[in-house]
Order: sequence, then structure tokens, then C-alpha cells
Amino acid sequence: MNNNKNIRKAYFASGCFWGTEYWFMKAIGVEATAVGFMGGNLDNPAYQQVKTGATGHLECVEVEDEKAIAAAYIRRLEEKGYKVATLLRPASTFWVAEDYHQQYYEHKGTQPYCHSYRKIF
Repeated sequence: MNNNKNIRKAYFASGCFWGTEYWFMKAIGVEATAVGFMGGNLDNPAYQQVKTGATGHLECVEVEDEKAIAAAYIRRLEEKGYKVATLLRPASTFWVAEDYHQQYYEHKGTQPYCHSYRKIF
């Protein structure tokens, strides 16, 4: 990750982290991404443990951005009549996932099947 102190990070949990990371990697202004896990009851969990659902962790994507920007987008979506499921919460420890999960779709050379992008503004 970039060590620039002016860069801010945000974490997005949206089910499968591969597709979420894929689209954030293509977003203007995003310097870097990493996939990993947050929350739960186990330090430094492995993907095989998290995917069982027993650890309580969420699959997350770390993105450099600000809470205020996320809040503004939520407001814009709600003003357009969209029901937004996104919640803004303080971050807990972020455990980086195994290397083979990082930039998963870039390495596969395909687009995500678990998330899609639809421009709405």
C-alpha cells in the first residue's frame, strides 16, 4: 500500500471481495486496493475459515478514499430513489487475505461474475 499520509482508506464489505476489488481498481482516484477480512472472532483468519461463516468475519476491500465521499454518494442514491443497503461504520482490524485473492480477476483475465457495474450517475 502507498505510505502517503494524505491518502485515506475505506473498507467495503459486499459479499464476495473479488468483484468489488475489480471495480474499485478501475475507479478514478483509487491508488491501491487489497482484499481481506474484518470483524469476526479470530485473529488473522484464512479464507477457508471465513467462507464457512463460523468466524463472523466479512470479506472486505481496502480502498483509499474518505467517509465523507461515501456518505455523499449514499445521499445522492437515496435522492434518486434507490434503497441503499450500505452502512458506514468504524473500521476494526483489517486482515489481508492470502496472496492468491489479491487482484483475483486481473490474474484470471476475466470480469467478475459475482458483481457487475451499472453507471447510474
